[in-house]
Amino acid sequence: MRRSRHPEQRGWIETYSPCQKLVLGKSYPVPFILTSNKDDRVHPAHGRKAAARLAALGRPHYWYENIDGGHSAAANLTGYARRLALEYTYASRRLVD
Repeated sequence: MRRSRHPEQRGWIETYSPCQKLVLGKSYPVPFILTSNKDDRVHPAHGRKAAARLAALGRPHYWYENIDGGHSAAANLTGYARRLALEYTYASRRLVD
């Protein structure tokens, strides 16, 4: 784990960090984690860490990392349509199944 440049802030960050709140033995809704490796605003490591933590806890999750998209995980209209299809499919299956 990377050391913070501001260690005094660690306790504060842990109070709201989703990764810090994932614990063994607790049930969570199955999340859909979507990111892009070219996002210039939210680094994809955040999504990768969440997915890795869920996997380490044996919790199911869906993962999609677009290799062409930016902040919206889509570089063009085709990528945008793909992302929307994934989101709608996920939401539909979570609500209907």
